[in-house]
Amino acid sequence: MKTAAVIGCGRVPAKPVPGHKVGWSIGYAHGQGYREAFPQVELYAVDPSADNLAAFGEKHGIPASRRFASAEALYAAVTPEAVSICTWPGLHIPLARQAVERGVKAIAVEKPLGVNGAEIHEFMDLSQRKGARVAVAHQRRYEPAFVKAREMIQQGMLGERLVVEARVGGDWDILSWTVHWFDMANFLFDATPQWVLAGIDHQGERRYGHAVENASVIVAQYPGSRQAMFITGPEALPQGGVTVRGERGLLEIADSLKLWTTEGYREVAAGEARFASAFAAMLYDLWQSVGASGASGEAAMSRCDIRRCAVATQMAYAAHESARTQRRVALPLHTWFAPLEVMQHPVRPERTSPWRIALLADVHCDWPGMHMSGRDGLHDALVALGHEVTLLDATAELEPDALARTDLLVIYHTQRATAASHRAVLTPWFAASRPVVISHCGIGAYADWPEYRRWIGRYWVWGDEACADLPASGHPHVPCTLRVDDPQRFALSWREAWLPTDEFYQTLGAASDVRTLVTASTDGHEQAYAWQVVEHPHVVVWLPGHRADMFALAAVRDGLAASLALAMASARATAPAGAREA
Repeated sequence: MKTAAVIGCGRVPAKPVPGHKVGWSIGYAHGQGYREAFPQVELYAVDPSADNLAAFGEKHGIPASRRFASAEALYAAVTPEAVSICTWPGLHIPLARQAVERGVKAIAVEKPLGVNGAEIHEFMDLSQRKGARVAVAHQRRYEPAFVKAREMIQQGMLGERLVVEARVGGDWDILSWTVHWFDMANFLFDATPQWVLAGIDHQGERRYGHAVENASVIVAQYPGSRQAMFITGPEALPQGGVTVRGERGLLEIADSLKLWTTEGYREVAAGEARFASAFAAMLYDLWQSVGASGASGEAAMSRCDIRRCAVATQMAYAAHESARTQRRVALPLHTWFAPLEVMQHPVRPERTSPWRIALLADVHCDWPGMHMSGRDGLHDALVALGHEVTLLDATAELEPDALARTDLLVIYHTQRATAASHRAVLTPWFAASRPVVISHCGIGAYADWPEYRRWIGRYWVWGDEACADLPASGHPHVPCTLRVDDPQRFALSWREAWLPTDEFYQTLGAASDVRTLVTASTDGHEQAYAWQVVEHPHVVVWLPGHRADMFALAAVRDGLAASLALAMASARATAPAGAREA
């Protein structure tokens, strides 16, 4: 390795203040790791703080010409062969993505890997497509005591039915600390958990810019009747370390290895490490994987490769989701948001009388690795609200009697061309003022049918329709805040709600007048996110819900339930007397 950069130097390291959780300057450990593993490396530094940048440069012998206030400035001057991302977690994935796009060969990212499941999933896909080698900084995999413990477990010295127990005291949280022990359990067992079950104490605290819990108890079930238990927050007893219990004995792993079996007690030598610093070992191993491949021809993996170590951060979000839903959560993880960020939303207690709902949908948002599509999430939400749901395939012809046993129609698809059978079935339904809810992508359906667009009020402008007076619609994936504009008409259990990363629709076309029910806002932009069509009040549009997991959120289900109720009530009020009686 000839060139490397540390992005996020941090403040000058000092003795930690008791109870202080922010400002640990992990960039210094990476800088020292590069110096130890690659003594001749040309090291670069990036930090927006001039004081922090100068101190880091002086510590590691980095001249002013190789110090930069931003990653953009760094890449304008040079593309290092390797970078370490040592910022606060919210910048981990954006900066790692930038490094991949700039052609950096080896990228070390501090833990936690990301601040929600979606960005982790997307970045893993990107890094593998681009061929970048990425390691998550779970450097304890290189510490001799843990390497030896793994060897002893694999040799059967503790027997079967193993249980790992790890504790973190000092009021720490899962994402800041316990992810290391998650990863260590995965390393010792050489496996990924099947599921995670957790209970937490969450009082709205934030650390490093994201929501954290105050205390937690977590159980992870592994294949082969193996388990791990993690306790975080309360003062650790015993102090520090990891223990592994099995049918034949107990192993305590700390600075040394202590083994109790039926044959007695003994201390086990851990062996010598190649490098004094585990960070140096991690960075050296990462660099050795660049350009290398395994026996199967796949890209070689370092011990901390993202394909191994992303699981630890995903386990953290699985634990939070388990606490939020009061259910155990299976892995691989399919919750794409950060569960603690949405726990403040109340659950809607009311349930309407069951209706027969026809869901006219296509798959929509079927990401690789997802076990459910957006359509499936909507379907399950409708069922959870107590309704009888019939799924109609929007990509197929509609039978003439497709809506014969239907109380309410929900449209969720983006089939642009309108089949004759769809016009034949839907036209009399809309004309009779029967209730309709357009969910999310349904505003992009039937682009060649002007009447449909007048019925739904606002619509998606496809790229080939754009012109000077009608720009193409956009949908950046961003968090947003929802505000209820008409609480009298649109009855929700909240007046304001925060949503994690979802599609935020922009520059929609207008085909008829609408009454805004809910407004979404993000980064200074506002957009109607629920509306009722003035001329056709039986039509209500509810936009949130791109992915399946969005429909698991109480705020989204609450809005969906209110949309159904408003469409049904408006249809009954405006329909002819005969239709109302029917």
